[in-house]
Amino acid sequence: TADGGDFEDTVGVTLIEDDGTIGTAHGPVAFGPNAALLLGPGADGIFQTADDVLRVVENVGVGAPVVTNVVVGAVTPGPHALPVLTGVGDAVLVLTDGPDLTLGTLDDTLVQVEDILTTPVVTASIAVGRMESSEARRPVMVGTRAVIAMRGADLLTSGDDQLVVVDGIGSAVLTTTTIATPGLAFEAPSIPGVLDATALLLHDCGVDFVFGSDDDNLVLVTGIDAV
Repeated sequence: TADGGDFEDTVGVTLIEDDGTIGTAHGPVAFGPNAALLLGPGADGIFQTADDVLRVVENVGVGAPVVTNVVVGAVTPGPHALPVLTGVGDAVLVLTDGPDLTLGTLDDTLVQVEDILTTPVVTASIAVGRMESSEARRPVMVGTRAVIAMRGADLLTSGDDQLVVVDGIGSAVLTTTTIATPGLAFEAPSIPGVLDATALLLHDCGVDFVFGSDDDNLVLVTGIDAV
């Protein structure tokens, strides 16, 4: 109840059952009606080390939670790292820091996990270049391919910005191709918007590399499903 002196306002509150404790975690992302995916530190209790995990929590809302962890490698908590449901079988993607345990270096790695509700296992991974802790770096699914917008080797809004297109989702081998898209922002407004199974939209800053000026562009990228 809030009392403002001259008025009093009451808001109904619904208490939701706390089914259990999952420990330190980043997320969640729903996986079907009674499961959730989170990221967590491994046995050392510290993120950004090699034993970080994708945490699969089952029985959400229907009983005591069942938690299964699968090691995916070092993770920096942030919007870029939230698990991505691909729609290709039960494959899930996680953007990790790579073998050097550091986000923003050339070995930042996209990890694929499958068999989510049975025995989760890493089935493929691939280095995707220098990433950042930004929603704009979180992979989006365009058809059966994952697309990551990145600001190139310099991590600046400049001429080397590009889309990284990841193919082979659901298989044991992932491959990448790139599409030049100069002038992307760290965050909004350059978060990719999926248009359909073959195309997406981007907002770039134009040739002056300054957002909010007269040469900003709405960019349509098509044929992402093509070889």
